[in-house]
Amino acid sequence: VTKAAIEPVWYLPGIAQRLGVTESDLRRALFEQTGGMFPELVTRPDLHVFLPPIGGATVYVVGDPAAITDPTKPLAVRVHDECNGSDVFGSDICTCRPYLVHGIEACVQTAQEGGAGVIVYWRKEGRALGEVTKFLVYNARKRQEGGRSRRCLLCANRMRGGCPRYALPRTNARCLALAGHYPHRSLHFHEQPKIRCRHPIGHRNC
Repeated sequence: VTKAAIEPVWYLPGIAQRLGVTESDLRRALFEQTGGMFPELVTRPDLHVFLPPIGGATVYVVGDPAAITDPTKPLAVRVHDECNGSDVFGSDICTCRPYLVHGIEACVQTAQEGGAGVIVYWRKEGRALGEVTKFLVYNARKRQEGGRSRRCLLCANRMRGGCPRYALPRTNARCLALAGHYPHRSLHFHEQPKIRCRHPIGHRNC
């Protein structure tokens, strides 16, 4: 197993292009939303790289790292958000730990089959909602009529406000405009299977 630590780095011209705004507007918004902590955002337009004050990621590669870039070998990937209650203390109020265990098992199996497995562990509690909001969501979900249900994500909407179509909060740090570039090849992205399937490492639609 190979471990790597990654700190987020934003190339501001590229981020502005992804978001469809001017770089100057992006710099001004970042400066204001961080309480003026980074005056260089507006005083040094020649600095194009910004290290945001957010958590990074830990990456575990199971198997030969060279297999990651080999399109002839299978590759299993699990992208996981940090969950202190479930991952560390084993709380059963959420299913984060089973998701992570399933991803690790799939990565190990793929490596044993000659490929590689990648676990990306983001340091952002609950999609960057934070533990306080997560507790509010858990309490609301646990006490709602009928108990836990597939409507649980709507609780996060009510706590912070969010997208009505996908029931994801506006503060969700999975914003694709800020996401890293995935390798251009076929991957097996692993979520906890909703149904039992016969394929040993699962199918996309399970």
